[in-house]
Amino acid sequence: MATRTPNEVVNLIRSTSLRMRTGLWLIPLAMLGTERDEAAQLALDAVDLRSVHLTRLPEGARFAGLSAESLMELFDLVASASGTYDAALIYNMDLLLARLSHAGRRQAWQYLHHSMPHRARGLLVTLPAGADELLPSLDDLAIWQREGRVASYSR
Repeated sequence: MATRTPNEVVNLIRSTSLRMRTGLWLIPLAMLGTERDEAAQLALDAVDLRSVHLTRLPEGARFAGLSAESLMELFDLVASASGTYDAALIYNMDLLLARLSHAGRRQAWQYLHHSMPHRARGLLVTLPAGADELLPSLDDLAIWQREGRVASYSR
């Protein structure tokens, strides 16, 4: 699996060479919970996608009502918003993806890869390394890798 460092992927999603400025960082399990610090080191806005989803629920809602479409709306919301930086690190997305069907996950990944051109911010999505069932299909992941959009490293 050909991967790059997080810095390399961040440089790519900040460049004008991608229409869809999205990347994936497979972080080691030992780094879970340090995403805000990692975002600061990479000069990225840190966005807890689960918290964003929960704040958008109607008051008194008893269920999260998550679907592939609502997850795609969250991606678009974060990518279209202004922030301190021109790119954001998204974390806790795995918690949302796990609630979707296989088809819903595929739809969400397709959206991240193909359907958000020219947004205000690039997105670096983090997922725990080894959460293979939440990743894009092997064929789609190979495309992300060929394009230099997949980062992986451990400390």
